[in-house]
Amino acid sequence: MGDRDFKSEESSAGIHFVPPLYTQRYVLAINTLVEHNMQSVVDFGCSECGFLKLLPTAPCVEKVALVDIDRSVLVARKRQIYPELHHYLQRRSNPLHVSLYCGSAEDLDTRLQGFDAATLIEVIEHLHQDTLVRVTENVFGRLKPRLCFVTTPNSEFNVLFKNPDPTQFRHWDHKFEWTRSEFSSWCESVALRFGYNVKYTGVGQITSDPESARLGPCSQAAVFTLMPPTEPPWTLEVSRPRSSRQNVAQAKSGECYELIAEADYPYIQNVLSEEEKLDLEVSFCLRELVRLDDSDVAYGEELPVSITRIAEHRSVKALGDLEAVRSSLERQLYTLTPDRNHVLVGDEDSSSENDLEDAEQFYSQGEGESTHEKDSHTLSLSTLNDSGVDVRRTSQQEPAVEEENWDS
Repeated sequence: MGDRDFKSEESSAGIHFVPPLYTQRYVLAINTLVEHNMQSVVDFGCSECGFLKLLPTAPCVEKVALVDIDRSVLVARKRQIYPELHHYLQRRSNPLHVSLYCGSAEDLDTRLQGFDAATLIEVIEHLHQDTLVRVTENVFGRLKPRLCFVTTPNSEFNVLFKNPDPTQFRHWDHKFEWTRSEFSSWCESVALRFGYNVKYTGVGQITSDPESARLGPCSQAAVFTLMPPTEPPWTLEVSRPRSSRQNVAQAKSGECYELIAEADYPYIQNVLSEEEKLDLEVSFCLRELVRLDDSDVAYGEELPVSITRIAEHRSVKALGDLEAVRSSLERQLYTLTPDRNHVLVGDEDSSSENDLEDAEQFYSQGEGESTHEKDSHTLSLSTLNDSGVDVRRTSQQEPAVEEENWDS
C-alpha cells in the first residue's frame, strides 16, 4: 500500500512530475497538518516509511505513529524511522517521537486514541469493499481524529497515460479507482455519518496539457475536519447498518498492534525562562525599530519608540501583553516616558551589537517562531529536490526514496 506504489508508468507514458507525484502528495499532507496545527498524526499504510522523510519538517508535529499490515516490509525498512545526520546538524525546536507498528487499520489500538490527525495516502484503493467499510468505521468512528487526510488516484486522469487498455488500473493491487464524482460521493457519506466537514484538493496537474485541467488532478485528496459535538450528543448507532455493527464488533481493540521500532529525534531544549525569552525578543524588536527609523535626531538626544509597536510585533505578542513589554523594558534598564507609552533610546543603545548577538544566540537555541526567522514553516515544492528532501535543512545529498511500481 501507500508509498510502495511510487514508480508509476510516468516514464513509459511520457508523463514526468517534478517533483515526483508522491513528494507532491506528502507536501500537501504536511502543509495541511501545519495549517491545522496538528501535534500528533498516525499514518495508515505507511509501507516503506517514505512520508517520514518529510514529516520532521512540520514543526508542530511531535508524535508520529506509522502503521502497516505488512510486517516483513516494516522489519526490512525499520531503520528508515531513525534520525539521520542532518537531523542532528539542524535540530528541531520541538521533540518528535516516532513509533512503527504492524497492524491493520481495521483495528483500534488504544495507544493511538487521542491522536490529532490520521492520514491514508494512496491506501483506500487497495482495500476490498468489506475491508474499506471496516477501516472507515475504525478511523472515523472509533479513532475519530480531529483531521483526516485521504488521497486516492483520480481515474479520469488515466487517459493521459495512453495505456492500450483504458480501463487498466495504475497498480496491480488496486481494487478500484474512482472518478472525482465517485470519490466525493464516498467522502460526503463518510462526513455526514461521522460528523466531519470535508474539502477537496489534489496534486499532479500537467500545466502544458489543456486536457489535464478538465480531467482534474492525477491524485485527488480530501481533508476531513471534525465538527464540534452537537446537542444532544450525536449517536452513530441510529443510522449504522446492521452489517456495519457486525464489522465493528469483529474488530480488535486494546494494544493489538506490534511495536516494530521507535525513535526520538534530536531537538534543542531551550533553557531560557519565559521572561528571558520576552526580554530578548523585546530588545531585538526595539533595535530593529530604531534601525529602520529615519527620524532626524540630533546627537545626544533620545529617540522615543512606541511601546505599542513593540508589543504588536508577532514574536513579542506570542510571549506577553503590553504591560509585560513595559516590565521587560524596565528590567533591561530602559527609560520609559512618564505616560509609559514610549521607551527612550539614546546613542549608547542604538549602536550596540550586544542585543543582536543575544538574539542570534537565542535563535540558535531553537526559538524559530518569530517573524525574522529565515525559514518558512510552509513546505514548498520549490525547496525539495527530486528525492523529496527539504534542501533548506541540509546541504547534504540525501538518498532518494526508492520507487517501485507506478501508482501515482
